[in-house]
Amino acid sequence: MISRKVHLIISVSIILSCFFIQSYFSEKLKTIQTAFVEMPRQYRNVWTPQLFKALTFGQWPTAIDWTWVKVLQDTAIDHVRDGETAPVFYALDLITGVDPAQYEPYFHGANLLTVIRNDRESALKILNKAKLFLEKDIHQYPKYFHIDHWGDSWKIYMLLGYTYLFEFDDLVQSAISFREASHYPNAPAFIVRLGLKLKTKRGVYEVGLQLLDFLIKGKEGKVKSKLQKKRDLLFHHYFIFRLNEDYEIFSKGKATNKNFKEFLKKRNFSGRDPMGGYLSLSKSGKIESSISVKNILNMDHLEKLIWKK
Repeated sequence: MISRKVHLIISVSIILSCFFIQSYFSEKLKTIQTAFVEMPRQYRNVWTPQLFKALTFGQWPTAIDWTWVKVLQDTAIDHVRDGETAPVFYALDLITGVDPAQYEPYFHGANLLTVIRNDRESALKILNKAKLFLEKDIHQYPKYFHIDHWGDSWKIYMLLGYTYLFEFDDLVQSAISFREASHYPNAPAFIVRLGLKLKTKRGVYEVGLQLLDFLIKGKEGKVKSKLQKKRDLLFHHYFIFRLNEDYEIFSKGKATNKNFKEFLKKRNFSGRDPMGGYLSLSKSGKIESSISVKNILNMDHLEKLIWKK
């Protein structure tokens, strides 16, 4: 019969052996290269506001609140592929369609879509729905509702401005949004100052150049090169813009090849722009460069959009 002491020794040996075996396999598993496993396609429900209200039998306010809670509990953090839509967008679209007066789904939902899911197109749709509500519908609600629920309306336009600028490289639409944000009496001082600067065409260019200078600092490699190229192109765009401003004053609105040559001579221009392009006068009386600059930051639409009320 095995003594108690021997039994204890055997038990301890077995426990220690199991411990070391477990430790060995744990370390071994860490060194094994595992294949990338694609996340399963998420299930999505697409409802129309009318169908949702009908199927909730008049209890749609409670159902919408529950849908919003489910959005807040969403654990998906993977970025969507290009051209795909984050499933959470459909819930946000439903909430803002059934109950468009809720502020939080617009602001926080757009942040969720851009920062977490990298779905810029869906974020822009949600923010534009909020903008439409502010422009068309909010006046139907009492004043206390504006203060209690939409007191931070300027944030919608601020977020819209950031989305256009950083997600779509659209400085013109961004400027329009920031200007709208600056009109609100409780907008922060920096938004007000930005809005004042964006009231002029020259200010739009200067804000764009300052922003790119800021973004270039601290960047390295391809990212820095891409930003520098974008800045050079914007500066070239700005140079032609300033040149046309100056020439319009010089020619008193009467552009001719003769006074164009006089203008270049008096301004000590060699007839070349900073990028080496040749300057010429177009049939419409505008100074152009032989170097075709692509529509950088959507600035080709400055005349058309920036003064839109």
